[in-house]
Parts: sequence; structure tokens; C-alpha cells
Amino acid sequence: MSELLQVSPLLLVLASGACFLLAFLSRKLDRKAAEQELARVKDAAARGSATRNTSAGFAVEAAPRPIFRRSERRPWSQRLLSLSGYDPAVTRTGGLPPLAVLALAVGMVVLLFPLLSARLGLLSGGAVSVGVGLLAARLVFAQQRRAWQRELFRQIPDAMGLITRAIRTGLPMDEALRTVAREMPEPTRTEFTRLVGDLSIGRGVEEALLRMQDRCGLPEYGFFAVTLSLQAQTGGSLAETLENLGDLVRKRVNMAAKVRALSAEARLGAVILAAMPFLAVAVMSLIQPGYLNFFVDTPLGQQMAIVALVMSGIGMTIIRTMIRRATED
Repeated sequence: MSELLQVSPLLLVLASGACFLLAFLSRKLDRKAAEQELARVKDAAARGSATRNTSAGFAVEAAPRPIFRRSERRPWSQRLLSLSGYDPAVTRTGGLPPLAVLALAVGMVVLLFPLLSARLGLLSGGAVSVGVGLLAARLVFAQQRRAWQRELFRQIPDAMGLITRAIRTGLPMDEALRTVAREMPEPTRTEFTRLVGDLSIGRGVEEALLRMQDRCGLPEYGFFAVTLSLQAQTGGSLAETLENLGDLVRKRVNMAAKVRALSAEARLGAVILAAMPFLAVAVMSLIQPGYLNFFVDTPLGQQMAIVALVMSGIGMTIIRTMIRRATED
């Protein structure tokens, strides 16, 4: 107990410093993103329409260049935050804000370090505590990203329908994309706003769509880019082509919703299976007070509890991964 009291002030100082560092990095990233967006708008206003020509209803570069994906060098602060699974490209539509998730992870590290360091040593206990905190943050951020992708995927048919109707009324492709950026709800609005920003600085529609596919991880935007490229090369009715693509995407969305509905029973069973041990422990503690004393007070019981929690976590991760892969396939 005396060793724990000696370590606690240092842990509080480190936790406070980590929270302030995370807040500073988060604010710096948000400010830098706003400055980059403002610079892009100013650059587009300065160039005007001289950097782009309009052909076949959408923007085409004056000098064609090959489209390729390249890994952009990220700042060190963003690479540091990426260890926790934080992705600034994800538009948060609900749940905890990023700074709260990071603070929660730091709190878990602070709580686990005294318990683990007393039994595993300072170095091993610190490594395990930091690993658990990073894993918890990555799980939360991964869940938020999957929810963001599901919402984007669900809104794709409406976005495609809006683009098709705008094309049928005689609007060019770049103006149709701006209409989606104005009319669609989040998170599609933010993604198409970024797409319009890429068009404003001189990128072609196909390259901008491929960049959006890289950000979102949805192949449907890649289909959209390939469709526009083929239509520009072969000709034909752009509105009819987009309508056929919209029907295809709508069928994919409906199929994904049907698969999710059919797998609801398996997902509910997995949740019940994961919650049963904890419910059983809670009921036994109420029926027989002191039931958990062996797992709290004795070293052997603590080791057994840690092994049981780790194995339970591994089992829930495997079940969740199997269900997710089955529904995605």
C-alpha cells in the first residue's frame, strides 16, 4: 500500500500532462484543418475558371494527368494520435467526442497501472496498462468509424438520385455535386463538401471521387468514378448512366439491410453470451455477500480474474469479428 501511495502523485501528474497534451493536439489538428480549408478556398478563388474547362457536363483538366493514389505525409501530431485509432476525416454523428475518448483511455491507464505494476513490475505493468488504454480507444474509434460508414452507405442512393435529377434538369456535374453538398444531411454533406473543395483547386472529378473512396472506404464511390470516366470516353446519356448506377447501388444497400436484419438474432445471441458471466457474478454477489472476496483479496484470485477477463475479451472479439465478416461478405 505504501508503494502505491508513493506512485499515485506521479501518476496524477502524468495523467494531467497527457490530458493537456491530447487537448492541445486535438485543437491543433482542428485549427490546421480549418486553415487548410480556407487556403483551398482562397486558392480556388484566385485561380477562377482558368484552371478548369467544362466538357461533357463535368470538370476536365486542361492537361490530362494520370490518376494515382499516393500516401501523403502526415504531421507528427496526427501520426501520434493515429496510434489510438483517431481519424480526423470521420465526421462524428453521435457518441463521445474524440477528446473524451482519449481522456477515458488515459483514465484507464491511470487506474490499471498501480494494480499491474505491483504484480508485474513498473515496466511490464506500464506497457500492459498503455496497451489496454490504446486498445479501448481504438475499439471506440473503430465503432464510431463503422457507424459513420454505415450512415454514408445508407445515404448513397439518395445522393445518386439527387445527382441524377440535377443532371436531368440541365445542370453540369460540378454543380450537381455542389447541390449534394448543400442538400444532403451529415455525413454525406461533409464528404461532398470536401469533394467540391478538391474540384475547386483543379482536381478532376474522377480523382476527387477516388480520394473520397480512400477516406470513406466505400467501393460505391469508386464505381461512381469509373462510371464517369467510361461515360466521358464512350459518350452516351449521362443521366441514364447515373440512373442505372443508382439502381445498382440501391440494390446493394437494400441487400446489406436485409443481411443485417437476418443476422440480428446472431448478434443478440452474442451480446447475451458476452453479458451472461457478468450477470451471473452480480447475482451471486447479491445472493451470497463476499462471494468475490477471493478474487479481490488473494493474489491467486486476482490472477484468475485477470485471466478470465482477458479470455472473455478475446472470445467477444472473435465472435464480433466473425459476425461482422459474415454480414459484410
